[in-house]
Amino acid sequence: MIDLSEITKLIENEDVRDFLNKNVEIVWEELKDRSKIVFTKEHLKMAWNYEEKNTKKYSFTQAIDWIKMNMPDGIREAAIYKDEKTNVINLHLCYILNDEPILNGNYPHLVVNTIELDNEFLDNFGDKNLIVLK
Repeated sequence: MIDLSEITKLIENEDVRDFLNKNVEIVWEELKDRSKIVFTKEHLKMAWNYEEKNTKKYSFTQAIDWIKMNMPDGIREAAIYKDEKTNVINLHLCYILNDEPILNGNYPHLVVNTIELDNEFLDNFGDKNLIVLK
């Protein structure tokens, strides 16, 4: 059985983490078929500081609360990216360092799948798909 702390230590290696980030679906398919592996996709998400939430409606206040609660030391900027699909809105909440989103597993990253945003969110997005918070 593989201990989650062993996985976390392994992905602290930047080369390993970059490989996994680029090939997450392939790695997952390979691992899930091996009977000796006793961890789930949720374990991988936890190790990568990745969280996913499905909800009918999501508010700007909820997003701000998550960003404040998970703000890493030394980070002062965050972004909310909106990707609208046919029946769902995908929001990516992440942090920014040196004007680049941090999506390498070192910092929290939340994906929210929703079908409705509150008016405050709609006002802040306007006709854009990105909100940057400083």
